[in-house]
Amino acid sequence: VTVVDGETAQLTVNVTDDDGQPVTEGNIIFNVDDITQTIEVTEGQAVFQYSNTKGVYTVDIVYENDNHYTNITTATITIIKLKNVTIEVNDITGYINQEVTIDATLSDEDDMLIDVGTVELWDADDNLLDVVNVSDGEVSFKLLFNRVTDTTLKLVYLENEEYNRVQQTITVSITKPTTTVTFEQFTLTPGQKTNITAVITDEEGQAVTNGKVVFKINGKTVKDENGKVIYVKVTDGRATLEYTLPTEWANKNLTIEATYSGSSSYESSR
Repeated sequence: VTVVDGETAQLTVNVTDDDGQPVTEGNIIFNVDDITQTIEVTEGQAVFQYSNTKGVYTVDIVYENDNHYTNITTATITIIKLKNVTIEVNDITGYINQEVTIDATLSDEDDMLIDVGTVELWDADDNLLDVVNVSDGEVSFKLLFNRVTDTTLKLVYLENEEYNRVQQTITVSITKPTTTVTFEQFTLTPGQKTNITAVITDEEGQAVTNGKVVFKINGKTVKDENGKVIYVKVTDGRATLEYTLPTEWANKNLTIEATYSGSSSYESSR
């Protein structure tokens, strides 16, 4: 029988006669580590319970009936002590709709990396998100958040034959990435159509994938022939306005602005 230090070992002895039938009388005498305990046989069984510290203990088992002693057998009780585990993991910051990685290092109480066991990842609502086996003291999880959030996640190392259970909670902060608007080079000629292209990127330099852009020229918002503001859709990080500069604006200094609206995934910018 093998148990963990702090638990009680239970040793069950079955006593039968020559015909294999349960014996209904007599006692079992258990001797272990200077302890002797006599337990009455009930329905062919006697149950011995034993607690001690870490070690291997031999139990001598003797059946007694009408003062006749018969040496039955011996048994071994092994009491093991599980080592404690430390999970080293950092809090996480990331951006909406961009993959984040959670890397954790696991070591035992002797500061040795462990190479067995399993780590579960749980969210703040106690939903199991993922399960990863420990390898060379490391586990890694990858997650994608589709909304802005400040939350917590829980890493749980499961108890096994060598190590105790332990858990570690981290905070996760997911925000929208900031954005930057620049222009592709262009030349305006009065009376001719020109493509004015605004380039919108996030703080990692990646092309923004959604949202709209409004253009202003000399402080006035560009509108269509019906007087409605023109909203240009962003596609692959670009928003292109087809614009005809009025001839009466020839030889004037022009200031052109582009304002990105932002979206559920990105912050606005101009």
